[in-house]
Amino acid sequence: MFCEKCGAKNDSSSNFCEKCGAKLDKEVKETKKTTSKKTNSKKSEPVIEKKTSSLSKKQKLIGGIVLAVIVVCFAVYKIGEKLTGIESVASKAFEQLSSKKTIDKKYLSVSLDSDGYFVSLEDQIEKVLDDKDIALKYSDYEVKSDDDTAVIVYRDKEDKEKYKIVFEFEKDGKTMIFFDRYIINKITIKKDYDEDVIYDPSNTKKLTLKTVKDAKVSIDGKTISKSYLDKKKSDKDKDVYVIKGVSKGEYKVEFALGKLEFERKINVYSTGDNEYDLSSYISSSYLKDDNSNFAKEFKKYIEKYYEYANDESKTIDDFAKDYKVTDDIKTTFNKSKESTYYTSIKIGDVKMNSLYYDSSDKELTISYKVEYKYTTESTEAERDSYSYVRATYDINNLELPTSLSYLPY
Repeated sequence: MFCEKCGAKNDSSSNFCEKCGAKLDKEVKETKKTTSKKTNSKKSEPVIEKKTSSLSKKQKLIGGIVLAVIVVCFAVYKIGEKLTGIESVASKAFEQLSSKKTIDKKYLSVSLDSDGYFVSLEDQIEKVLDDKDIALKYSDYEVKSDDDTAVIVYRDKEDKEKYKIVFEFEKDGKTMIFFDRYIINKITIKKDYDEDVIYDPSNTKKLTLKTVKDAKVSIDGKTISKSYLDKKKSDKDKDVYVIKGVSKGEYKVEFALGKLEFERKINVYSTGDNEYDLSSYISSSYLKDDNSNFAKEFKKYIEKYYEYANDESKTIDDFAKDYKVTDDIKTTFNKSKESTYYTSIKIGDVKMNSLYYDSSDKELTISYKVEYKYTTESTEAERDSYSYVRATYDINNLELPTSLSYLPY
């Protein structure tokens, strides 16, 4: 203990200073002890500071991870943006075109196969490429783009000329959640001042085809379904197909009446109604090359006809058991039995020679060249001959003739 008056050091049990005799104040000592305790308590504060410092490192770690995630997400976003952007879509479409492959559907406008349309956009591109023989044999190319257009400039390997292909786009929803989905709305190829539109959905036209009832119709080998029938324009005698989404150009139309098949080429123009009445092409000029099955059926019919006509025991009723007959057929059959001078007749080759369609009577008349061998009472040796037999059919039922004429008697 120290004396507050003279500062001399004293024993802690002394009540008075040994040097100057002043009374020692023990409360000061207690105060100092208390102060010392407080000081000691302050010395423990660095421990708290250490805990605070440890917590800060964790925060820094979490912050670093969050920042890294943000950087990765941003990088992924930029990569996705590049992969789904106009330039990428145009480049992929261009390279597919250059190899004469159909562009992926995901790059094209909605297919015209739906909602009453007929020619798909993929078919349209393929058709134009084949017709115009566009060869996209590039040696190198570059792509430039703005908001809705990408221009590809390339040099052809063969003629070394520079070309431009312009892809016009429109937005069609989202892809990969975050990115705009671009679809090709139009493709144009340019060389100097020349320009060919090789793909443009708005350039498709409407085609109207009129046929006899229940005729099977196809365009370029693709069957026209009943979904294209216009019920208001059709009636009990004719079917009217209204087909949207047909590109300008030439098409092969095939139509079948029973086993009879016809074909002809039609043109779809950018202007006009593009209406065709296929019934006007029911003639020998438009018959497909192979209609032999129809002639074979008539040969069976005419063979049975003469088998019964030359048999005295057979009547028209017997013939009617095998074939449905009309009043005209009955009259002709009875006439054949009465007036024939052949003792025998054998039918040989039967070929279709010509045909004619009467649109007013809805009848089809076919002329067959029928070759046959015959004998008479005066000539036992077989002789060869032929006749152009005419058979008339109801256009809505070509299974059996309704009348016969120019038969050999």
